[in-house]
Amino acid sequence: MSRSPILLIDAPEDVVQKLMESNIQSTFDLVKKGANPSRRKQIATAVGLDQQEFYRLTKQADLLRIDGLDANNAKLLVSAGIRGVADLAACKPDKVLQRLTHLDGSGSSSLPSISQFKKWRELAGDLKNVVSPDVNDRPDPGLIDVQEGSSPREEMFADMVEMVTNLGRGIAVAQQEMDEQAIRTQKLINADQRLRNLGLMATWFTIPDATFNLKMNYSVIREQGAEHDAPTGKQKLKIMPLNARTQNYFKLSEGMQSELNIRFASLPPPPHVTQPLIVPSVIGKTLEEAKVLLAAENLRAGTVTTVSGQPVDNHDTDVTDQSPVPGADARFQDRINLFVRRKDQPA
Repeated sequence: MSRSPILLIDAPEDVVQKLMESNIQSTFDLVKKGANPSRRKQIATAVGLDQQEFYRLTKQADLLRIDGLDANNAKLLVSAGIRGVADLAACKPDKVLQRLTHLDGSGSSSLPSISQFKKWRELAGDLKNVVSPDVNDRPDPGLIDVQEGSSPREEMFADMVEMVTNLGRGIAVAQQEMDEQAIRTQKLINADQRLRNLGLMATWFTIPDATFNLKMNYSVIREQGAEHDAPTGKQKLKIMPLNARTQNYFKLSEGMQSELNIRFASLPPPPHVTQPLIVPSVIGKTLEEAKVLLAAENLRAGTVTTVSGQPVDNHDTDVTDQSPVPGADARFQDRINLFVRRKDQPA
């Protein structure tokens, strides 16, 4: 087992290497890209990992957002049934520690103290829930304070919120992938002087406005089977068509119909990302002034080369030349190489 200093998860070296080759360079990247179940499935397939293994690593990375919680403890918590930050914030510390003690029958692992665990629980409550669990990965009521007693209407609205959120997230992920592809294309153009001189720009694709019309019927029912069967007394949330058959079979205690019209509007990329830039002159500026000026123009300082001579006006540094030259064409976040004189450098 190894722990990468960049990707701080407890995983085999070959797994860490596959993730890093797929541009997952940190636990932050793993949480961000593995936040959605469908996205996890896509990445696991692309990387060549088992889907459950990738999901387990994502849960570990989510827990590592908590200050003071290391990779070993994150792995232990996931094995105990904690699915991420949200579970840790709502868990029963004594029950989780009992589970960890049971799993570590040999006593080979260094388990956290109850005070340390409670501190992690408090910190987890301050963090935003990012990772959505798999559909079949339900909270363990023995470990988690599962909220009960919500009204049927609250359950209905919670389901609708989740549906709308997933729709929006899916559109956003698709748009992000197209944007990232356009950025990669633009970088290839920028790296080829011939293509740059032709004035080529990457094509940016946007998803047209997406409109959804959702019509749903939610009913809280009490099941009753054969004619002489007694009702079970248990209420269940059902989504069903309202017709004679269902009305005769179920006893409806509460129902709600809803219609939602949702419009997701796409926005064009910001102009400073897609439009050509003009390289400003930083000659005569100090090195720090030059960096500030370039940043203000959405450019960056590249290689800084020290040349002979002394700065003027008693400055510590001054820029004597630059490449590309002032007035040249540039692109967003291009690097400008600087030639700098430094104080007390030999002539």
